[in-house]
Amino acid sequence: MEQDILDKISEPRLAKYRTGFQLSSDEHAYAVYLWNKMLAGAMIPVMQSIEVSLRNSINHAIQTDPRNYGRLWFRRVYRPKDLPSNFEKLHHEIVNKFTSYDLDLLRENKDPNYKAILDATYEKKIKKGTAAAKKLYNQHIVGNLMFGSWGVLLSAEYVDNTHKNKLWPNLTGTVFPNAVGVEKDNLFNIYNDVRLFRNRVSHNEPLWRPAITGNVIADSTEQMNQKYNSLLHALGLISAKKREQLEKSLATQQFREICSREFYLKLVDNYVAGRIRICKRCKTTYRTSTNRGCNCNSEARF
Repeated sequence: MEQDILDKISEPRLAKYRTGFQLSSDEHAYAVYLWNKMLAGAMIPVMQSIEVSLRNSINHAIQTDPRNYGRLWFRRVYRPKDLPSNFEKLHHEIVNKFTSYDLDLLRENKDPNYKAILDATYEKKIKKGTAAAKKLYNQHIVGNLMFGSWGVLLSAEYVDNTHKNKLWPNLTGTVFPNAVGVEKDNLFNIYNDVRLFRNRVSHNEPLWRPAITGNVIADSTEQMNQKYNSLLHALGLISAKKREQLEKSLATQQFREICSREFYLKLVDNYVAGRIRICKRCKTTYRTSTNRGCNCNSEARF
């Protein structure tokens, strides 16, 4: 395998695939590395659907809650320690659109009047402003908060099963209409698992655990199909229609194709030199390192 490719991936990263799949060659490990990237890419649509659905559902439920949180609910609902790390930045950006002052410049120059102008503009133009201004503010914050910021709101600190003075279970039926039984008490873990897996995808980490049975291909495809199904389930708790739509989509079809033994073997054969075979059916010669059948033979067994 060309050293330039190895240098761009790094030996420690490639070693994770050699070890996990019990491989001896860099070429084979590189093929598995690419397979992992393709699986990750195929899972992005369902993870994006979960994130967008979760944030919009929570935002809508809080706005319409009888406790009258309204569109500017963020500081009222989040505990001070839980306020998203990028909230002040987002707050600055949207308030800056409502003033003739250059808040960016004032902040950069550490102008002593910056905070007073920021607060006064927010109070007058947004908090006491028009419905359109409040809507614009809400949309800017909601659309740019990180996924973890929504998961925090599902934690135990926002649950009050006794007095019903917090978000949950008051809003559970609105945000998660399809959650039943113990799922209603396990929402934080369900969506925190989504967040943790999303981080693995973002950081280009192997998406599966080490093989359990010794059949690494079967173990990996089974784990990934189970993970995809769990993501669909997390989406379905919020919207059964969105889950159904995604299940029938080309995105899911592509994931199922990539997450298969057949696809894996074909990919490996593209990068690992193998012996030449002759297809008994079409008489075509082809090279394989995995003993897979010819592409023409849909009845081939491995």
